[in-house]
Amino acid sequence: MAQSNNPLPPLQVKKPSAILLDFVGTIAKSSFIDGTLLPYLKDNVQRYLEENWDSRAVQMDIANLRAMAEQEGSGAGGGGGGGPQISKEAADQQKIIADVVAYTAHCQAAGKRSDALTLMNFHMWFDGLNRGRLLTPIYSDVAAQLAKWAAPPLAIRVYICCNGWSQASRRFLAHTSHGDLTPYFAGYFDTEHGELTEAATYGAMIAQMQADGGNGGGGGAPPPPPETMLFLTKDVTVARAAIAAGLNAILVLTHRRSIQKLDEEGKKLPRVRSLNDIEFV
Repeated sequence: MAQSNNPLPPLQVKKPSAILLDFVGTIAKSSFIDGTLLPYLKDNVQRYLEENWDSRAVQMDIANLRAMAEQEGSGAGGGGGGGPQISKEAADQQKIIADVVAYTAHCQAAGKRSDALTLMNFHMWFDGLNRGRLLTPIYSDVAAQLAKWAAPPLAIRVYICCNGWSQASRRFLAHTSHGDLTPYFAGYFDTEHGELTEAATYGAMIAQMQADGGNGGGGGAPPPPPETMLFLTKDVTVARAAIAAGLNAILVLTHRRSIQKLDEEGKKLPRVRSLNDIEFV
């Protein structure tokens, strides 16, 4: 979130044993996906293929997309009607690249989704991050508070959860507008165990955070109970799911319109406009 203009005093919260952060919209700008990541895919397929032609990732992407295009063309599972096909391995490199560009553009225009497309998307984003063409836009208050929480006397373990892939979260947090933030995170969670809107999903996260803070990482200390852990999110639905699992939750809502959209139950949840508005006691 941006620098807070909240005239209210800080929200005082008992120091948690661990903090779980939601990703997009809570620590990174909501526009990151639609405004940056998706346009990057549309504009950089040819460059990605040309610059990484000999890599295992690119050759895997081409093989996967070729199989997908062939399946579409045959009508098997793709509904028929086909689309651009991708030349065989023996074809000229530039011909194959042109075919992949045409096929991915076809898929984007049709709103197609598949494991092959998703894997190539991540490969492209990781390449963009590594080359400095992409940076994850982290709110300035988040970067400041992560450093504060990690340092004594607080020394709080911090985790991240997202609807995507935990390995992707790690990569995105290594390349941000505030530098490499991965040293501040003790773990990364995704939807491997279920959707973030389901209370049961948080059970595995809680178990891992307990293991890290108890006998596995606390010198013989008992595992901290879920109610000593804090979840920060902009999403009321996932906040409720986390609360149902036993966690404490605070809504982080920067914009007044987000607050105005809250239902009556949502308005009962503690909320701040910035992480700077939270004070641990």
